[in-house]
Amino acid sequence: MTWKRLFGPMTGRIVFVFGITVVVGTLASAVDNLDALVPGLIVGGAWTAAGAKRGLPIFATSRDRRAAADQIRTRRRILLASLPILVALGFTVLPRVPHRMMGTAFMLVALVAAVPFCVLALTECPRCHRHIAVGTGPSAPLVPFTRCVHCGEKLIGGTG
Repeated sequence: MTWKRLFGPMTGRIVFVFGITVVVGTLASAVDNLDALVPGLIVGGAWTAAGAKRGLPIFATSRDRRAAADQIRTRRRILLASLPILVALGFTVLPRVPHRMMGTAFMLVALVAAVPFCVLALTECPRCHRHIAVGTGPSAPLVPFTRCVHCGEKLIGGTG
């Protein structure tokens, strides 16, 4: 994993300060609201890291297009396999959690699917070497992780 710079220096500072503000606000409110502690630290930490690195992480794929497509397919399968686990955990864990800790429990259960989703979305395209699903290209609203939003490289079902 490396970091791809997407922000200028000023934007990076603003994002970093926003992340620190979220973390400090979460810690300050933790006395009264333990429910928001874990979600606030995770979200604030993510913003802080993105601001400090001035961008987002990018998960490398093989330079060979066929091997890269296989890696992306595997990451997509892991994401799809995590969804039934997410539902099962939601139905078994969340009803047993005290109401005052529901936000934290929900966030921890949601991480089961959020981590594979983020790894897949932040995967490097084998053709243009940018994130396959972070962008504003013409296919960005319709991305089921089958094509790169930047160059249109077919990622599922072969290359081309």
